[in-house]
Amino acid sequence: MSQSTWKYSRRHPSCVDCEREFADGEAHYSVLRVDDTAALLRDDVCKACWNEEREGSGDLWWRTRRQIERRGGLQVDMEALEHVFHQLAERDEPRLRELRYVLCLLLMRKRRLLLGRATRRKGGEYMLVRRPRRKEEIEVEVFDLGTERLDEVRAMLQSLFEGEGLTEESQLTGEGEPSADGSVGASDGDNSDDSDEADEADEADEADEADEVVAVASEPADAGDGSEGRQDLPTGN
Repeated sequence: MSQSTWKYSRRHPSCVDCEREFADGEAHYSVLRVDDTAALLRDDVCKACWNEEREGSGDLWWRTRRQIERRGGLQVDMEALEHVFHQLAERDEPRLRELRYVLCLLLMRKRRLLLGRATRRKGGEYMLVRRPRRKEEIEVEVFDLGTERLDEVRAMLQSLFEGEGLTEESQLTGEGEPSADGSVGASDGDNSDDSDEADEADEADEADEADEVVAVASEPADAGDGSEGRQDLPTGN
């Protein structure tokens, strides 16, 4: 695991190609790339300038909207974070593997991923997780992040996704509420019905186990801060 300081750039208020400023609520594309110094650079591109070459470049990308008006706190675009998490499976850079682990913790907290089991191989530890109502297991490398390192990654995530819902309080640590819609699966493409009740009960138990893993992985950060934010990341204290 790389312990060097994270270097990164914030989101752009305008398109990096045509330099037109994004309107409030305007949909566009965001790209996350790693430069020669291992810094994470974010580019924001309007829909008119986006092309297939960018999409197939190997960089991380997602669809987003610029949010200027902040009504009641910004909401995390969980689908965007999940999209980035799955793209990171193809990347081997140490800091991106570390980032994938932190995103995994967040997605577990939000019931987007469910804990299967832990395993050890090649001198490392791994979690096997899966998406709700799917059997395919996803392997995620586990990192022993100290308080300062975890706070650094949190701050980096907040800056990279500023304007997309990463606010100041977290549910990576402490008590949090599950996603209200319970669907976890706008991206899953299937609808819940009565026949899913037993599966959902099992998934709820697995999600409770995931909460315990997240709480342990996040220590020694404070827990139980009473935050009511639905989908937030923490700031270091």
